[in-house]
This record gives sequence, C-alpha cells and structure tokens, in this order.
Amino acid sequence: MNRRGWCPSLFAPMQSGDGMLLRVKPRLGVIPAPEARALADAARQLGNGMLGLTNRGNLQLRGFTEESAAEFARIIVALGLANPDPASEARRNVAAPPLIGLDPALHPGCFDLVRRLDDTLARRTEFAPLHGKFGIVVDGGGALPMSDVACDILLQPDRDGVLISLDGSVMAARVKQDEAVDATLNLIRAFIAAGPLRRMREANADAIFAAAGLSPAAMRLLRPARPAIGALPGAFGLGLPFGLLQAADLEALADLAEMRGDSTLRLTPFRALLIPGITALPRLALPATKAITDPGDPLLRVQACPGAPYCASASVNTQEAGVLVAAELTWQGVLHVSGCKKGCARPTRSPLTLVGDAGAWTLVRNGRADGTAELYRQPLTTIVQHLAAETSGVR
Repeated sequence: MNRRGWCPSLFAPMQSGDGMLLRVKPRLGVIPAPEARALADAARQLGNGMLGLTNRGNLQLRGFTEESAAEFARIIVALGLANPDPASEARRNVAAPPLIGLDPALHPGCFDLVRRLDDTLARRTEFAPLHGKFGIVVDGGGALPMSDVACDILLQPDRDGVLISLDGSVMAARVKQDEAVDATLNLIRAFIAAGPLRRMREANADAIFAAAGLSPAAMRLLRPARPAIGALPGAFGLGLPFGLLQAADLEALADLAEMRGDSTLRLTPFRALLIPGITALPRLALPATKAITDPGDPLLRVQACPGAPYCASASVNTQEAGVLVAAELTWQGVLHVSGCKKGCARPTRSPLTLVGDAGAWTLVRNGRADGTAELYRQPLTTIVQHLAAETSGVR
C-alpha cells in the first residue's frame, strides 16, 4: 500500500516518514462534537495522534500501520464521516464555503451546488479516472471567499448565474444556476477524454471549454480573502500553526463546541478551524497547540508541510524554518515552506517559497516549489540574511 506520489484518501493511505497518512473528508467540512471526540480517540489509539488541516479543508492524520489504517477507516465510516465505498469516497473532492448556512452574505445557491456535485461524483463510476488531487471549489463570496483556494474547477454563483473557470485559464464561462452542475460534469468528461492527465492545468483550457460546449469570455475576478480568525458571521475562527493540532486539541475544541457553540466544528482550507455558535473565544488553553487568535499573526502567512522527520521525502524541518522566517522577515503575501519540490502544502505560486533540498534550502520567488531557484542549496541563515538585506535596502 505504498502510494508515494499519490494523493492519500481514507481507504488508500500513503506511506510517509512516520507511518501511513490518510484523510477524512466530512461532508461540508462539518464534524459534530461527539464524532470529533471519537475521531480524536481513534487517531490517538491507532495512529500517532497528529492531525492537520489540508488546503482542501480536509483532515489529514498520521502514524498508521496498514492494519490500524483499515480499522480507522471502519470507525470513520461508522461515524458517518465517509462513504463506505472506497471508490466513491475517493471521488468526493468538492470543497464548500466553510460558513455555508451561517453567513447571510453567501450566495444561497452554494449548498445545492455542493450537494449535487458531491453526490453525483460519488455515484457515477464514469468519473473513476479522475486523479485523487482533482478538486472542485464552490465560492459563494461572503466573509470567507474561496476564489483563491487551489482547485481544478471553480464555481462562483452570483445574481446572474454561475461563473465557471478552470485552473490554468484566465477565462470563465457563465451558465444559468440550474445548468451549472451539468456544465461542470461536461467539463470533467472533456478533461478525462483529453488523455491521462492529473490536473486541469495540464490540459488545454480552450479545448476543454469547447468540448464541453461552453464559450468562456469574462476574466474571473479574485475576491480578497480575510483571515479565517476571530469573530466571523455565526462562528469563531481559531488558527492553527501550519494547520496542525493534536488529538487532545480536537477533543478540547469539541467540548467547547458543546458547551458554548452549536455542538459542531467546521474545517476550512485556511489552516483554521471554526466553532459555530460563538463570536468570542472564552479562556481556552489547548493542551498541545498554541492556537492563533490574532488575525495579524505572521504565522498565518506561512504555509508549511510537515517536513522531516514526518515525511520521507523531506530532509529539513519545515516548521522550525517557518517560525524563524516569520519572526525575522517582513514580506507581502504567503511564504511557502516545502520539504521537497512536490510542494504539497501549497501547489500554487507564492511570493516566496523555501524548498528543502538535501538538508539545505533553495529560494524560489514568485513561483511554486518546483520553480526556478534564486538561491540554490544554501543554509537557512544565508537565505534569511539575503532576504533581510533586500527588505532593508542593503542590496
């Protein structure tokens, strides 16, 4: 079951440096408090108790063996947090707005789009060829827009219908609200027919639109996103450094959700977890993780993969590097710290990307982890000095 290079799922774990890792994808990102506690207990008993929020708004868990991963999957299905059919579960890659049902500013058509797409992809075997990383995002605006979340197909409902855009294209096609699901499925069919491709950015977007019978025109406009931290419409956002927490943290948050909130937790693709039903956070000491409650905390702009020793592909400690650079430097936008060139934590371009390479660091500017290096295989201190000199005007 060593699936290195594949995107892990609940039923298809991937071997890593600390055992097998797998993912849980609760519908709409919602986990009721009792199920959250049961999940945390199973993660501690069967894995190593480390959990992480992915940039898809999924929950990633680590430290399993082949046998314990299978037992964990059985528990998750029994809790109602996954489809019992492995193939159907693998195709469920539709990300919903985290504040769906809470934020009155969200477009009311979001729920129907997410539900119908999720159900259809899970049910129809014709979509089995899709790669595990192929994903769809529904962005309804509101306080936490999803337009900048990495995906292959982006749907943006508005008062005039639904804008549909593809990764790798600056164009978008507009369709009627009741035509959006069929149009999206036709785009996926065209993508599958185009050949053995993994992601939409590898395809010819114009050809995909044409094959689906769509005529793209208007450029999609990105809505600036605010941090998913602090008081939000109907919920409170709690940031997690690098999106990581321990099983005990999840249990503590589940208790808080029952005592003060609506007894649920919500996952986000923004390295933050939402507690619906509260707008202010009472005194809370998470057992193992320093939660972020300040929207201006520089760590919120750092996206890092687990790195060494957790990932066998990494030779560097990404989290220590992220903390160091966040404390020492000022930059605009996201800093991506990747343990290797795969760039799992952030597949899109970043203003600055630090990439681990044979125990040293490579600096990529305005690119992805596999982009052209500005500095190659240097100590972290050298790269920090290089960037610090630039921002201070020395260079």
